[in-house]
Amino acid sequence: MNGTKLFDSLEYISPDLIEAADEPPKWQRVMWLKWGGLAACLCVITAAIALWAPQGGPGGPVFPVCPSASPSVSDGPVESGAHPVDRPQEPTSDTYSSLEELLGYLRFHDAHSSDQKGGAASQPKLTGKEGAGTDSAWQTGRDVVSYEGTVYQIVKGDPLYNEEYVAIFHDGAEIGRVELATPAEALYLTDGKLIVVGRRQNSMELGPEPEDYGTAVTIYDLSDPHRPAQTDVFHQRGAWAACWVSGGRLWLITLDGVCACGYSRLADLDDYKPKLTHNGEDIHWPDEDIRILGEPTRVKYAAVSCIDLEDSAVPHKLACYGDISDVQFGPDWFALVTQSAAEGGRYSLQKVYTFDGGMSFTGKCDMAGIFGLAGSGKLGRNEAAAPEYPDVKAVARADGIWRIVGEYVRNSEGNGSKELFAVAYDPDGPRPITVERIRLSAERFDVDDVLWEEDRAIISIGTDHGGTLAFAEFRGAETALVDSGLTCDRVQGVDSIYWYGIPLGQLRPFIPLGNGLYLRYNGIPDGLDLYDLSDSADPKCLYKSTGDIPEGARLDFASWVINERTVAVKFIPEKSEGSYYGPEEICTWAVFTITSDTDTGSPVRMWDKQFPLVGVDPASFDFFEPSDD
Repeated sequence: MNGTKLFDSLEYISPDLIEAADEPPKWQRVMWLKWGGLAACLCVITAAIALWAPQGGPGGPVFPVCPSASPSVSDGPVESGAHPVDRPQEPTSDTYSSLEELLGYLRFHDAHSSDQKGGAASQPKLTGKEGAGTDSAWQTGRDVVSYEGTVYQIVKGDPLYNEEYVAIFHDGAEIGRVELATPAEALYLTDGKLIVVGRRQNSMELGPEPEDYGTAVTIYDLSDPHRPAQTDVFHQRGAWAACWVSGGRLWLITLDGVCACGYSRLADLDDYKPKLTHNGEDIHWPDEDIRILGEPTRVKYAAVSCIDLEDSAVPHKLACYGDISDVQFGPDWFALVTQSAAEGGRYSLQKVYTFDGGMSFTGKCDMAGIFGLAGSGKLGRNEAAAPEYPDVKAVARADGIWRIVGEYVRNSEGNGSKELFAVAYDPDGPRPITVERIRLSAERFDVDDVLWEEDRAIISIGTDHGGTLAFAEFRGAETALVDSGLTCDRVQGVDSIYWYGIPLGQLRPFIPLGNGLYLRYNGIPDGLDLYDLSDSADPKCLYKSTGDIPEGARLDFASWVINERTVAVKFIPEKSEGSYYGPEEICTWAVFTITSDTDTGSPVRMWDKQFPLVGVDPASFDFFEPSDD
């Protein structure tokens, strides 16, 4: 999650070919089954209305609202009304009490359409986004980890020959391999165990067997670090959305779904539930582990499993059915954002459903209700753009209070404009919701990244003319936004591989050093700038890189903070022919050190010595403290 990985195949699946069964489910025989095949085939040719914000980033949605209902921009926090918040004890859906009831409705009313960020032929590509900030008591996946001097690293070779494995290194030399049944995406290390998480997507059809389309969690015992011993394999059907480890437990979220047209395509009700296996044995998914989020327009769900890494038990699991458009997570919580745009101009605005690590529902934020907008409706025949709507970009939780940052979009016949908003939601407090919006100096902007800290969020803003920084300060349930006015480069990635803000949270421009100091990628990126952001009201750029790396070289977005003065960054020494960097590039770890004197010279220095990218773990680098001379 923290590196450069773009999990670009995370999709909700709506199969292209859906055939009605010859016989209806045992518990439901109805005359309309004869039309199931015809109705299902319509899924293939049904196209959604694609609604786009003219000033937004790639794939920005547009939805209709009531313009007169929107409040004016506030000079300070505003308390919302009573309706936008569901208390934790209230249900997540007032309409459906069971999956069977939902399927019974959707057999006649399945939307058969894409979400707001893609066309009917291109489902939205989603990636789980961290919202935890600087908490180091938990971890997200990496491609290299080390244990007792032994390094484990994912090696990707020629995809035509399925050359992918976890290599085992000692003293820089490869001493063995862990062969993989499922291609690896991330490694985790905890309590003498190596956890390999990977995905396989050979089949796009939802069916009774999950092995060809899903996410695998394989656990190895490291009693002998040179010879990892496989102990457990979990397999969960669906595309990988998020995975993290905290307190000896691993959480996995996958996304899946199927058309409910005719409600006869699959054998019975259980085939519409998540599939989870442990060492090849099915783990039952009972009805009490299912929640319906709002009023879904299709059968889509996020399956959340919690695995105890000590005894390989699954103490908690949950399947949340809804029009899920985003997944956010932290060490002991996760949040699901729902939103939809369906055929015929039907739509719903965002709702944020929040849960703790034990899968307990902690509340819901109705974003339309917070801003006094109509939460759902239908576009008129001649309507091509909506006046305004909120768009959630990042979520975090601290001390039981949920924090949300996003863009408030205003469309017009011209280019339109945006405002930045921040929300604090305390489900147990007397004042559950406070919200603030501010206009930035640039009316056209995109939130490129949000870095969460204990009491604030650092927000990287991209504009047509570069970048700037904004801050969201939180004091309990109160929030305040600050437009710093400090300009900076807009980080757009390494040539054609990475693009800013897609998906939000993957391309991280900031490297926190501690004590209010931050390194930040600049330009292509071809250097690291130094910032003092200890005071949100008075941030400073202490140093802007000018040729600190050799000409023609590039920095990648993988980094590791060794100490408050030393950072290892993935370094591309030389660009090969072509317009972009590819897997054939020979990369190294370059080490940058920060001197204590930021007033003169170049405080950000790259060491002459570099370290190989393969066979070493930058987290285990042992450097002496350099002098400032």
